[in-house]
Amino acid sequence: MQRYDEAIEVLKIMLLKLDDAPDAQIRTLHQQYASPSEVQEIIRRVIDARLESAPLRLIDTSTGRLCNREVQINAFMDSTDFVFIGDEPACSFEEAVTKYFSRAMLSHSWESKELLLQDVQDKVVYDLDPVGTAAKLQNCS
Repeated sequence: MQRYDEAIEVLKIMLLKLDDAPDAQIRTLHQQYASPSEVQEIIRRVIDARLESAPLRLIDTSTGRLCNREVQINAFMDSTDFVFIGDEPACSFEEAVTKYFSRAMLSHSWESKELLLQDVQDKVVYDLDPVGTAAKLQNCS
């Protein structure tokens, strides 16, 4: 996230310099660039659209933790997938969001003792006793 923050600061400085340039033609270059707040708004709209039909909580298979929607979004913003979006053409931004927020649904037969939300909330699924549905969760990555 630090690299992203640094890039935003550099963009802000660049836009200010374009605005203050003595040459009118150079000042018009600013119109070709979105402001950092506009970029962040676009990013959030694309993410929100992608997550509109997503489950409210997912298991992050890399950490084994249950993640709510905000945790999922923050993890994306901290990821290298997000940091390098600026290097790609605009059309692949949505592809990066779609790829990052891809998910798999677990299908299984119901057993007598299914794990409940409170059984996995604030726990690492990989640390649970590997029997029944816990074993299925542990092997879903």
